[in-house]
Amino acid sequence: VGPDQLHGFEERLTTDIYPADFGWTPDYRKPGERIDWWYHNLGSVAGAGVAEITNQMEYDDEVAFHAVQKLYDFARVSDDASRRPWCLTVSFTHPHDPYVARRRYWDLYEDCPALEPKVGFIPYDKQDPHSQRLYRASDYDSFDIN
Repeated sequence: VGPDQLHGFEERLTTDIYPADFGWTPDYRKPGERIDWWYHNLGSVAGAGVAEITNQMEYDDEVAFHAVQKLYDFARVSDDASRRPWCLTVSFTHPHDPYVARRRYWDLYEDCPALEPKVGFIPYDKQDPHSQRLYRASDYDSFDIN
């Protein structure tokens, strides 16, 4: 635990986006408890939309920039006899709530039949216990999804 860990890697190209403490970690001993400041609920889906920039987009832009720069660095030393094998792990925060995208990407999904659900709504009393728990945790009753 601590800020900006390497998480087993030799080098980190960006800062850690996750908090250094356990503030975002729910208490799994209390499965029915809602932690509204932590739990993702349907609000992040219902509120999805377009933005030109967000903190998460800015972070992802930085990740992409540093990953490309690192590839260029590897390419520049490709004829170095002492080079070692390498693996570059690149992790983006998106897609993640808040679900926003730049207009050029958002518009790609307009009238997309692949986004239609394969299974229709299942009434709460017909759901299995785990699905009922997820339904409550997602605060599904507070949203009209059609």
